[in-house]
Amino acid sequence: MRKMRNTPLSVAALVVATALMSGRPLVAAPPPVPPDLTQTSTVDRTLTYNLGATGLRGWVYTQPANFFESVQGRTTTASRQILVTHVGARSPADGVMKVDDVILGAGGKLFSDNARIMYEALKSGLPDIFAAVKTPCLADTMFGNEIRMGGFKALTKYHFKEGIEAGVIFAKTHGGHGSESRTGEIMKQLVRYGTAAREAVPALKELIVALNDQCKKGEFPAGELNNRRVAAVEEAIKAIEAATTQPELRSIAPRLPKANRGQ
Repeated sequence: MRKMRNTPLSVAALVVATALMSGRPLVAAPPPVPPDLTQTSTVDRTLTYNLGATGLRGWVYTQPANFFESVQGRTTTASRQILVTHVGARSPADGVMKVDDVILGAGGKLFSDNARIMYEALKSGLPDIFAAVKTPCLADTMFGNEIRMGGFKALTKYHFKEGIEAGVIFAKTHGGHGSESRTGEIMKQLVRYGTAAREAVPALKELIVALNDQCKKGEFPAGELNNRRVAAVEEAIKAIEAATTQPELRSIAPRLPKANRGQ
C-alpha cells in the first residue's frame, strides 16, 4: 500500500468537504434577485427575523449571493428592504408601524448594504448613545469614560457623521487619569472619517491650547503625559488635512423611512 504524502487541503477543497458533510448542493447559487417589497408582499413568511426591542418581526431576503455564501447557509447580504410581518401590542412600534409596512432605510438614507445588519446597528437608541458620549459622568470618571468610549466607537464604526462632533466634545471633556491614552484612541477614530473630519480641525487646534492650559493651571501634569496627548491631536490634524477620501456617512434619525401600500 502506497503511503500518501501529507499534503494540506486547499481552501476550495475544504469548502467542498464542508458542503458534502452538510448535505447542501455543490452548485453555484443563482444571481440574487430580491423582490421589491413595495410592490409585492407575497413571500414565505415562515422565516422572519426579530427586529429587537421595537416589537417588530420582519421578512428579509436571504438568497445566497454566491457559492461560498451558499455553503455557509442563510445570508441577508443582498437585502435592501425589510417587510414588517408582526407588530407587538403595546410595543414601541405599536401605532407607528403596521404589518406589510416596508422599512427602506435609516438615518434619512436608503439601505445601501445588508438591510438586517444595518437595521440592527441603527435601531438601538443611537440618539441616546450620541448624547451619552457628549456628556461627562461626574460620579465615576473612569467608569463613565469607558462607557463614553464604547458609545463613541459604535458611532465611528458605522460612520455616523455625529461621531465627529461627539469625538471632539469627548476629547475636550474626558480629562484626568488615563487621558494621555484615551486622547490617542479618540483621535484614531476621528481620522477614520478622512476629509469629512476637516470640519473638526479648528476645534482640535483649540483642544491643543486647552490641554496645555490644564498643565499651567495644575489640572494635569506637564511633561511626557501631556506631550502624548498633544502629539496625538497634532498627528490627527495632519492626517485629516492630508486625507483625500472619506467613507459614506450616515446620520442619526428618530424614525425609519417606510413605504405603506394601499394608502
